[in-house]
Amino acid sequence: MRLSAPQVGVLSFLLAVAAGAALLSLPVSSASGSSLPFVDALFMAVSAVSITGLSVIEPGSDLSLFGQVVLLLLIKAGGLGVVTLGVLIALATGRRVGLRARLGSSLAHSPMKVGGTVRLLRNVFLFITTMEVFAAVLLYVRFLEFEVKNPVYMAVFHAVSAFNHAGLSLFPGSLERFRGDPVIVLGLGALIVLSGLGFVVIFELLGRLREARVRQALTLHSRLVLMMSLGLVVFGAMSFAVLEWSNPATLADLPTGEKLTASIFQGVSPRSAGFSTVDIGALLPGTQLIVMLLMFVGGSPGSVAGGIKTTTLAIVLFSIWQLARGYRELDVFGRRVETALIMKAAAICTSGVLVIGGTATLLTLTDPGLDTTALVFEAVSAAGTSGLSMGITGDLSALGKLLIAALMFAGRIGLLTFLLAFVQKREQRTVRYPREDVLIG
Repeated sequence: MRLSAPQVGVLSFLLAVAAGAALLSLPVSSASGSSLPFVDALFMAVSAVSITGLSVIEPGSDLSLFGQVVLLLLIKAGGLGVVTLGVLIALATGRRVGLRARLGSSLAHSPMKVGGTVRLLRNVFLFITTMEVFAAVLLYVRFLEFEVKNPVYMAVFHAVSAFNHAGLSLFPGSLERFRGDPVIVLGLGALIVLSGLGFVVIFELLGRLREARVRQALTLHSRLVLMMSLGLVVFGAMSFAVLEWSNPATLADLPTGEKLTASIFQGVSPRSAGFSTVDIGALLPGTQLIVMLLMFVGGSPGSVAGGIKTTTLAIVLFSIWQLARGYRELDVFGRRVETALIMKAAAICTSGVLVIGGTATLLTLTDPGLDTTALVFEAVSAAGTSGLSMGITGDLSALGKLLIAALMFAGRIGLLTFLLAFVQKREQRTVRYPREDVLIG
């Protein structure tokens, strides 16, 4: 079978989900010894592979150690990318890596170029492992202070889940019990921000530091990622603090220090991380809207985060600003952006809105007894692979769970990539038609 790179990616994730669902539906995966309903097992497999974090069960109490390890392995597979994982296994066994596999892994980590993919994957694997070990050691030290049972295992699980933006926790209430510990909250927050920048940006920054070329201008991609990431973190943290500071259900009764750390973390977590230090269902309506916006944007290209991506939002915002000023071409930081890239950014935003809106509408039909705002919130969280929920995930009907699972899967692959996998690529047009204007706006 001659498959395109997007088709290879979709097929790989489907196989991983099928294997995970089969393992999680075994009696040995359940803490009670009885099999999970297959819909629930499938949902959890999709959530782990898509590194979303939405959960219809309590992984810490409903899954056995075997089931939790399966969940952890699925998170690792989803974070690295199943295609990328296959390339790494081939390298470890000395097998030759073909161009199709290089294209598939390049699609996940470095969509701007294919050359040097093998070297990039080695560096990605080493960087991920280093950061996860560092986070695990940090969590282990703090978990000892909180007298957490099995601190080594719990530290490893949550380090992997945090760096890969999975958001799955073995603690009831996610990280609410640790919101008073700035080391855990801010440490995991920094880890989430770093992993959400994308490996292309991280390696460019490390290369500049290593070669003492710090003063040299970064690429346009890196500048947009850093600018948007910083802006979204500041915007999210400040908005959360201002709106929730006096909310008795979230921050009002906390000490000032805990209010600040919780606000910073909740300004970071919606962008695909999925952990929470407060009750998301108790947020004020205005805060819920801002959290949905952050979930929709997500992280940056080439990272483990989902969403439409920071650079997509940047291109759309710059296009609106320069169009309003009468410019016919988009110039950003002294560089011209091609029209095709602007069309792609607009297509990603539009398709995201349409898919989320369509899914939320279907959810109101499959689960009419649930709050509409909570259903929309759930759909945005699934599409952005964020994992935050207003507490209705476990109450969804079987059909509702399947809709959210499909949206998580599409969000992890990327909505545009998901569509390209099923659309036959046409040959380049050799004919240009006459131009005719259309009134818009």
